[in-house]
Amino acid sequence: MRILIKNISSLVTMKGKNAPRCGREMMDVGIINDGWVLTEDDRIVSVGSGDAPDGNFETVIDARG
Repeated sequence: MRILIKNISSLVTMKGKNAPRCGREMMDVGIINDGWVLTEDDRIVSVGSGDAPDGNFETVIDARG
């Protein structure tokens, strides 16, 4: 199942290596403004900012408040 969440005002992400983290490493975050998240089969596969990607999604969630 593909789910797109769009119009996220501030999305907090982990910067740096793509691996599990603990302790002080958890403080290394990035912020994406006007972001979106794409999931497939309950896994995050892509994140970005600006216009959300086009495609066929089973669910689109507009996070704009």
